[in-house]
Amino acid sequence: MKNPRPYDVVILYTVSSNCDLCEEVLSEYESVVYSYLKNKDKVSRPVFFGMMFYSKENHRFFIQHGFKTVPHLTVSLAKVQRNEAEEFYKEEDKWFVRPDEIYTADKILEFFNKRLGSNV
Repeated sequence: MKNPRPYDVVILYTVSSNCDLCEEVLSEYESVVYSYLKNKDKVSRPVFFGMMFYSKENHRFFIQHGFKTVPHLTVSLAKVQRNEAEEFYKEEDKWFVRPDEIYTADKILEFFNKRLGSNV
């Protein structure tokens, strides 16, 4: 992602198999993405949603952001200029979803709305 970037980016870091929790979070994430797409008028900047499935080819991105396990939900806010020395994600912009947490679509939506300053 290059600067300047006038849009926010939300990414689910996950795996494509052998993770029941990841599948459940993915399903809830897809519901939230759908809600955002249906309510674009409630968002101040464009938001791009994506998923990154772990593989040998992209494992460096997981390591770069300190993700030793999955799933992780992340928000990267629009920024005119990013300091290369600073962490790409602030701690408050990352959510490592644990099995003992509540991770319903409502909770994920609450996390995104808080981080993005939205009211979807």
